[in-house]
Amino acid sequence: MNIEDFFKSLDGLDNSIIQIDKYPKNVNYLTEYKTFDNIRKRNIPYDETNNNYMLYTKKDNKALYSIGIDSELNYIKTLDYSLILPIKNRIYLADAILEGIELFDRLIHIENNPYIKSNIKVNMKIIYLLFSSKFSQLDLFNQELLLEPFEQNPIKKDIFLAQFIYFIKKYLEYRLNNETSKKTRVSQNTFNINLSNSLKLYLENTQETLFYQVVIKKLINDLSSK
Repeated sequence: MNIEDFFKSLDGLDNSIIQIDKYPKNVNYLTEYKTFDNIRKRNIPYDETNNNYMLYTKKDNKALYSIGIDSELNYIKTLDYSLILPIKNRIYLADAILEGIELFDRLIHIENNPYIKSNIKVNMKIIYLLFSSKFSQLDLFNQELLLEPFEQNPIKKDIFLAQFIYFIKKYLEYRLNNETSKKTRVSQNTFNINLSNSLKLYLENTQETLFYQVVIKKLINDLSSK
């Protein structure tokens, strides 16, 4: 099993938008994005080159300010695609998702790893809650709690979650590849259910898996020795 082949497929994680740090610090971000028409009607200062905006207030006043986020939302859109897998191997979907979760979890806690270029370090409990919140309405208090690891910045949170889902899909394509089998599209609902269940199962399992012993442990050692 050559894990390097999988990492070479992660072109979506190598995007300059991730490195942009245009966001003000020590401000209060609104969790809901607004359109150009919305902020224009409310007389909020804006950049006319964008159609979508993230709003925030400064600590010393309640005036609203805006940041254009078209580039970020377009990047998130590029990470979202339909998963197509070999029919014969779809029975291993849940097992492969668990492997992908464990691999992602170990990688994001390795400093300067070349595969996931993010300085955000969160545990799988947060990722599980973030993913679950996509399908439910959270009150403002819990929304703000989930933003804590992302400097209270909702667009950073959305980018990170999109990258995680993209990583899992790419891993499934790599792990379940079968050149001789016909392929079929995995519905978004099927994928979401399996990912949610696998995240929950991963959180409940405290034992080191065979996948960790054989693949991830060697990968971590190789990265540490570079």
